[in-house]
Amino acid sequence: MNVRKEPIVFVLVAAALGYQGLALYKDSGTAGRPPRPRALDYESVGLDDLSLVRPAAGRGIDFERNLFAPPSATSPLPPLSPELPPLAALPALAPPTAFGPQPRWFSDLLREPASPEAARQVPGLFDLREAPVEVEGEVLEIATGDDGAELPDDPEARAARIAGLKQQYDWIYTNGYQFGRILNEDRYRIDFSSENPLQFTPVNPATGVPLYPKPIEYGPDRVREWGLVESPLTGIELGFAAFGDPLSSTRFNDAIRFAEECLRLRNETPRALEVAEELFRRAQAINTQDDAGPRLGLARCYELGFRLEEAYRTYQSLLDDGFDTSAVVHSRFGSLLAKLRLDGDAEESFREGLRVERANWEGRWRYGRFLMERGRATEAVEHLTMAVQREPKGAEDRIWRVRVRLDHGRVLLMTGDGDGAFQAFNSALTADIANDLGLADVCLAGLLSAAPYSDDPMAAAMAEMGAAAGLPGDAAAPGAAAGIGGQQGIAGGGFELLVASGLSAMGQGEFEAAAQLLQSAVDADPFRSVVPLRALSRLAEVSGNPEDALAFADRALEARPLDPWTLYQQGRLAEAASDEPRAREAYQAALDQELDFVAALERMAVLTNASEEYAAAERYYERAVSLEPENAELWSRRGWNALSALDLALARTCFERARGLSAGLGTARAGLAWWHYASGDPAEALTLFGEIVDDSRATAGSDPLALFAGDQSARIQDHGSKEVFRDRFDRQDGAPQNGWTVQMGVGPEVVLRDGAIHIAGQHDRGGRSRAYRALPPDRFIAFSCLVTVGPEAKGTRSGVFIASERTSSNGVDDIRSEVVLSRNRDGQLEVRVQRNATDDEAAFARVPGPEWPIGEPIRVSIEKTGEDLESRYTLYVDGEPVADGLEVSGMSASRQNVRFGAFVEGEPGRRADLTVDDVRVVRRK
Repeated sequence: MNVRKEPIVFVLVAAALGYQGLALYKDSGTAGRPPRPRALDYESVGLDDLSLVRPAAGRGIDFERNLFAPPSATSPLPPLSPELPPLAALPALAPPTAFGPQPRWFSDLLREPASPEAARQVPGLFDLREAPVEVEGEVLEIATGDDGAELPDDPEARAARIAGLKQQYDWIYTNGYQFGRILNEDRYRIDFSSENPLQFTPVNPATGVPLYPKPIEYGPDRVREWGLVESPLTGIELGFAAFGDPLSSTRFNDAIRFAEECLRLRNETPRALEVAEELFRRAQAINTQDDAGPRLGLARCYELGFRLEEAYRTYQSLLDDGFDTSAVVHSRFGSLLAKLRLDGDAEESFREGLRVERANWEGRWRYGRFLMERGRATEAVEHLTMAVQREPKGAEDRIWRVRVRLDHGRVLLMTGDGDGAFQAFNSALTADIANDLGLADVCLAGLLSAAPYSDDPMAAAMAEMGAAAGLPGDAAAPGAAAGIGGQQGIAGGGFELLVASGLSAMGQGEFEAAAQLLQSAVDADPFRSVVPLRALSRLAEVSGNPEDALAFADRALEARPLDPWTLYQQGRLAEAASDEPRAREAYQAALDQELDFVAALERMAVLTNASEEYAAAERYYERAVSLEPENAELWSRRGWNALSALDLALARTCFERARGLSAGLGTARAGLAWWHYASGDPAEALTLFGEIVDDSRATAGSDPLALFAGDQSARIQDHGSKEVFRDRFDRQDGAPQNGWTVQMGVGPEVVLRDGAIHIAGQHDRGGRSRAYRALPPDRFIAFSCLVTVGPEAKGTRSGVFIASERTSSNGVDDIRSEVVLSRNRDGQLEVRVQRNATDDEAAFARVPGPEWPIGEPIRVSIEKTGEDLESRYTLYVDGEPVADGLEVSGMSASRQNVRFGAFVEGEPGRRADLTVDDVRVVRRK
């Protein structure tokens, strides 16, 4: 039977395909769950950091020669490194006042020259604290008053004396004034009559000693006038006695106002707080209108008496009794919580008060104070500004108006608004110009503090005559000019006024007066002593007492360990004492407290730049210019740092920005000149330096920047006149050619082998074997080579030399002068200097330096500095100078070519083994 092959093949292929499809179907998961795949094992492979092979931004790749130029043994010197120009001296910071500003604005408001115009040497300024105060040549003694018993004849002096005695004693007037003590049983409710006479004991006003052993009765027939001592206690007791118990409903508001006045006088006498609490209790007992005033007053009494738990319960009860819609209750409760260091709860209470009464002045004021006291002055400005706009207008609320305006001025000064602060303090003074609220001193201190930062004409006048505002006698003219009644004494002007007056006196050069005022401020308020102490530190610095300056700074840090201004001052003083580690530590601590402290950022940048930490310096400069983008000098310094780091793109940006801000800034012009040089255009650099010199012709050569530009032009030109000759001996072995001269004849051979000059062999007789080159002395700059003393060297001296020699007619070299740097047979470094032909004392002398081991190459160098007869020679081993400033008069004055190279010398029988490679000669073209 004939069967064709094609059908059979088709059937077999179809069967095979069907079998494969069935297997795939089973593996797809329909027939069962596939086996779980095994987890892959990954092997960690260390990859090279590709950033290491990338050129740094702005940094070019420097080859020893032009790759596209014909090969040459000479090449230009590597480009010069830039030298910093005479930059403006970094400023100091004037001491902040008791009102501010905050550290963020220190650099804006407080910058002043490190040595201001008023600076002068006053040695021992702080040795005697009780020295007389001298203002404008007039010696002012501290006023102590006339303690005599007799009254003066002058009417004005007599009236002033009587007024002073009335503040010390009770008094009666018969035929004249008598001062003493009224001893009636209830002295504050005396019903003076013939049945109830005064029980009066006269005293000697000078001593306070009674004149009689028993009191004397004085009836109305003998006494024309009488009065109790004029003191806060008397006023409080007399006022309290006028209110009955129980309190009349018609006197409810009067009692509340009087109690609040007693709270204001609580520091004058302890009785004030007791009377205030009792009056608030009496008012609450008749409080039929459910007024929150008495309970708020009681809570305030508890706070001031440090009964904080009772105060807390009182405020909480007010909120529970329906006063949760009162911004006053919320804000006062917030103030208590802030006092308890519950800042989160306090802020929540303040915000709740503003939510229920957005326009309430007290809620805004207390929240603004809270923010200001916690360093959030920028946020506080809004609330205190609104508090001033909505301040109470009633006559009884005058004290609150003054307080709100004072805080408004304080926060404006803290945030750098000098004009606004001056106006705010002036408006506060206007509200208490008679000082009957006792806040005029604080207002005047605010005016003096804000005056230097304000453009107001009145501010300028206040700053000029403010130095004497805290002084006694006629020196109190600024206070009188401001309309303040009475004269301010050194010890009685209040803490803020003492500080402000002391700073003003220091600014006008009245250092003795400033010292006394600031010392008095330290004693007046030890809790805020950091303010006058840091001012005393600056005063000691500008008066030439650096030890006292550092001592005051240390005391200020004891009072407030993390005060940014004091840390900055301590850093400056450490810099002046060349204590860089301590300076860095102080600046860093200041920046830890305030990152926006530009002056500290600038100081840290300068220190790190001087230590060649250019990347770190750039980070400080970058932060500083982001905060003060209009500071041209800062941009210029940043540009010089970038130039030192060879970041040419950044350097150009910084210098152009500096010139855009200040077209005449010389340091930026010099920086652009150096940028052109570093970019490969020395001709343009010389042109720009020349323009700086030409622009300063009128200064007759006294301009430091012009002198710098001239020096840099000469330096660039001198550098361009030099070249480097290199000889790596990469040529055919044999005798050293290419300008080398060989001297042998004492045993060792001098040959070129394996790419180096070898001096090897045994000495037949004593002497030198050497290879050298020669140049005119005015062309020679430096010579260096890699020298290897081989293991075959036995008892020989090997090294390098430079010499002025004359060859006689018989071929003998006569050394006129010479400098030799060698390794002796014991491995020690030695130097020999022969200054002239008759220098019989020239001998090898040991010098300290790095180790010169056997069998290892080490670079040795001879470098000439200076020109002509002023030239000197410096010797280096492995880059370390071992002899400096060697004077060789014979070589400097010689007309002969100088010879320089390598040598070996030794006694007969000794072996030499010296290899010289990679020679570099710096010479003038």
